[in-house]
Amino acid sequence: MRLFRRKGKQAHEPAPQQEGADSGFGPVGLSPLVFLSFYLDLPLDAGISEGYGFNEIEFSTPALEDWAGFDLQAFLGMPPLPEPAVHPCTSLRFHRVTNEVPPPIANVIKAVGPRLSRGYTVPDDLPPFLESRSIVEVTRIVPRESTEFGNEWLHDQFTKVLSVLNTNLLALGAAADDHRIGPITERQLPPVILGFQGDMRNVHDGRIPNLAAFHLLLHEGRGARDTDHDGGVINYAMAIADRSGLGLPFFSAMEFTFAARRSFDMGLYSQAVLETGTAIELLVNRVVRGIELDKGSSEERIENVLETAFMNIVKDHLAKKLGVTVDKQFSGSDPLNNWLRIAYQLRNRVAHKGHRPTVQETIEAMRLAENLIHFVAEAAETRSGFGITFPSYDELKPDHCAWKTA
Repeated sequence: MRLFRRKGKQAHEPAPQQEGADSGFGPVGLSPLVFLSFYLDLPLDAGISEGYGFNEIEFSTPALEDWAGFDLQAFLGMPPLPEPAVHPCTSLRFHRVTNEVPPPIANVIKAVGPRLSRGYTVPDDLPPFLESRSIVEVTRIVPRESTEFGNEWLHDQFTKVLSVLNTNLLALGAAADDHRIGPITERQLPPVILGFQGDMRNVHDGRIPNLAAFHLLLHEGRGARDTDHDGGVINYAMAIADRSGLGLPFFSAMEFTFAARRSFDMGLYSQAVLETGTAIELLVNRVVRGIELDKGSSEERIENVLETAFMNIVKDHLAKKLGVTVDKQFSGSDPLNNWLRIAYQLRNRVAHKGHRPTVQETIEAMRLAENLIHFVAEAAETRSGFGITFPSYDELKPDHCAWKTA
């Protein structure tokens, strides 16, 4: 995350208050109070426009005593509080923009237009395709010892803003019974966010003069690919696709592992943890089935085994075949114990307690899952008794990924 500020001196220090100067909302305090605004282009239409929205006041944070005479709610255009007080707060105002999107076949024409049947033109009678989306004007008022701040603090404030926005989007979607309205991640926003900053001590005649603009870089965008895959990758893909319907144990694990990677890229960390956990659960199910088939077990016996608790399947069947001991603390240093001790516990906290994993927790869970997939695959290739007969198991497992810590 980087911050690009407008060139020139920033108005961090309060302007001297002239005697009799009127803020328009009562006397300003002496404690530094930062004004921040962010303009968010949402990937959805929240169903609110014309500046209507929400305001969240952080009553858990003590009010600023020297700002007691300032009517912050009036400054924000929000309903008054029972008692005048200035707390940190975030206000959201929604606006709607409607655009005509390019015709559905515009990219087809751009890519292969000369190869289409001679004389083809885009029909004039195609209806216009419109798309509406919400622009959210966010204002955050927050005290700070100094109005000088860097990128880390600004991004921290943006993260709090996004949390407030997502809480209200989730509630709005539920109230409207519209699943299309819901929380978003940074990766779903444009790469760059426009914002303004100022010092609330400079409020005069109802506004802050000379707000300083900034551009907050959230991510690098989707990017543009300029090279094609080589023939080896294409042949590899064809081999994987040919085996997709055979029920082989590593295909479903690969499918959910890559789904987890995509969720991670979108900032959907809870979903990524659940998907990588599902990848291992499917792997265990398919491998244990193969082990039982190799032993000559009946289908009834196999179903009985697979219907037992997941941990029983792991300890009594998979771990024994891998030559691994699994105790109650998962104290072993092998890939199975490592996954059980860290990633599986994280998966359960997310699934059953609503824990929101951090970036680092998600990366570690994905890394441990891929390590376990390779561990099982290598055992199946070099040992008998797994009931897995395929010439190139590696075609159906994900490549090692060098997950970097953020």
